[in-house]
Amino acid sequence: MKTIIHDPNNREIWCYGEIKCDSNFSVVCEDESNDCVVPSIEINGWNPETWQQVADHLYIIGFIDMEVILSC
Repeated sequence: MKTIIHDPNNREIWCYGEIKCDSNFSVVCEDESNDCVVPSIEINGWNPETWQQVADHLYIIGFIDMEVILSC
């Protein structure tokens, strides 16, 4: 299932999968050199419930050109 959310600059981010307490997140960015997998441990024990919460956190830690986020 695809969910479309927006970053602070109103750019679309397509999100796929189900968010679970132990989810890792594969992040695809406009600049391919920024693509990576962010382990759930980097969210410091915080359990996001929505894709917007995930994207907001990733944006804060430096992923400013996200295009796709997948739970894995």
